[in-house]
Amino acid sequence: MAESSGSFASVVVACGDSFDERLAWLCSLQGVDGSPLLRVEEIGPADAPSYVRIAGAGTSMILTRDGPAAPLVLRLPSLVPHPDTAEMPIGCRAQPMALDPCDFVDRALPPPLAPLESLFDAAAPSEVIISRASGEGAQWGVGRAGMLYRDLVPSRAGGALIASHIRIPGGGPVPDYVHFHRVQFQLIVCLAGWVEVVYEGQGQPFVLRRGDFVTQPPMIRHRVLSSSEGLEVLEIGAPATHATLADHEHLLPITSLTAADDGATLADATANRLPNTTLFGGQRFVHSIYEEAMRAPAARVEDGIAWRESSVLAATEGLVHVAHGAALSMGEGAVLSNEGAAEGAQDGAVELEGFAPPPDGSLARGGTGLAHDAAHLTIAFVTRGSATLACIERDSNEMRLDHLERADCATLPAGRPARWLKPTADFEVITVAFLKSEAAREAAARAAALEEVMQMDLYEQQS
Repeated sequence: MAESSGSFASVVVACGDSFDERLAWLCSLQGVDGSPLLRVEEIGPADAPSYVRIAGAGTSMILTRDGPAAPLVLRLPSLVPHPDTAEMPIGCRAQPMALDPCDFVDRALPPPLAPLESLFDAAAPSEVIISRASGEGAQWGVGRAGMLYRDLVPSRAGGALIASHIRIPGGGPVPDYVHFHRVQFQLIVCLAGWVEVVYEGQGQPFVLRRGDFVTQPPMIRHRVLSSSEGLEVLEIGAPATHATLADHEHLLPITSLTAADDGATLADATANRLPNTTLFGGQRFVHSIYEEAMRAPAARVEDGIAWRESSVLAATEGLVHVAHGAALSMGEGAVLSNEGAAEGAQDGAVELEGFAPPPDGSLARGGTGLAHDAAHLTIAFVTRGSATLACIERDSNEMRLDHLERADCATLPAGRPARWLKPTADFEVITVAFLKSEAAREAAARAAALEEVMQMDLYEQQS
C-alpha cells in the first residue's frame, strides 16, 4: 500500500503496539560515516502520535499505530549492522544492501559471475535426461503473464543453466519495457508463430519466425514488441539464476515492421541487420534467419543428417556451440538409411552390436558432430519430425534408445557417444553444447578462422 504525502510517495507499515519501539529502532540505524540513515520528516498529532513519516537512504515510509503489526524488512545501502539482533523489534530486520557487482564493470567486459566451468564441474548431469512435450511425462506449469513453461533440465545442472520450452497462447502487443540481463549466455529460438523484438545496436525492430534464433549477449538492451497467437520459444540461459534489470532511460527504436497480416519479409529482416562487431559483455549479438541458414552448405553429414553450423561459437568466444541438424533428403522425401540401426527399436536399454566408441574417441559423437567429451552437456531439442536417439549408457556398452518427436528434448552429459537413428524425412533438431575450457579455446580458434575465410569469400563475391 502506498500513500502520497506532499511530493513524497511512502510505503505504509502497520505497527500496532510496537509503533514506538519500531520508530526508535529505525531512527537508530546508522551509515558507515556514523550519521543516521533515516530521520523523522512528519508526525502527528503532536499530543498522541498515530502516524509518523520517516525518510532517508532513498526510501520513505509511514508508520501507523494500526494493527496487527506487519513484518518489516529493510535492505539499506551503507548500513552498519546492528550490534545486537535481539534489540530489533519483533518482526523487524535490517540488512546491508551490497552493491551490484556489475555496476562499475565496463560494458565490454563479461559480468563478474561465477564461472560456468566451476558450476558444471560441481554438478553436471551424469545421465541422459529426456523431457517429453506431451504424454504422461510432460510437465507444464503456468508462469508469469499466463505463459506456459516446461522445464527441460529440472536439475539446472547445479545452477549452471536453465532451459525452458515456453508457450504464449495470446497474441498482440506485448507490455514489455527496455531491459537487460546479467548473464553469461542466453539463446532464444522461435519454434512456432512469430515475435517482434528490438535490440541495442541492431537497427530497427525485426521479426523472429519458426527456426530463427538470437543470442542475447550479457547486458544488451532489448525489448519485445508484439507476438502472434500460439507463439512457442526455446529459451536457454546461463547461469540458471540471473538478474533482469530495467533501463527506462535507454531508448530503442520501436517503429514496428509487422502489420496485421504479419507482412514483414525475409528481405526486410536481412536488410535490417547491421554488422555484428559491437561487444556486449565480451560477446557479439547473433541473429540467425532459418531460411537463410538452410541455404548454406552443410558442414558435415552424419547418419543421414546434414549439420549446419551457426556463428554462436565464434560470437561467444568458444563458450557455446549451436548447430542445426536436418534430415538429408534424396529426391522426394527419401532419407539416407542408417546402416546398423535396429529395426523397430523401442525406448530403453538394449545391446547394439558395433556401436562401441573408437579407442581414440575421434568418431564418437554427441549427436551434434562434436566429440562426445568436448562439452559439459549438450541440449538437443527436436523442432520437427522425429528420430531415435541412441546413446551409450555409462560404464557399459548397453545402448539407450529414445524415440523423440517434435518439442521433445534430450540433455546429453559429457562422455556419452550418441547418434540419431532413422530420422523422418522432415526431421530437424537444434543442439546447444556448453564446451569445456580446453575444447572451447580450440573450437573458438577454428570458428574464428572459418568465419574469416567466409567473410573473405563473401567480399570477393561482392567485389
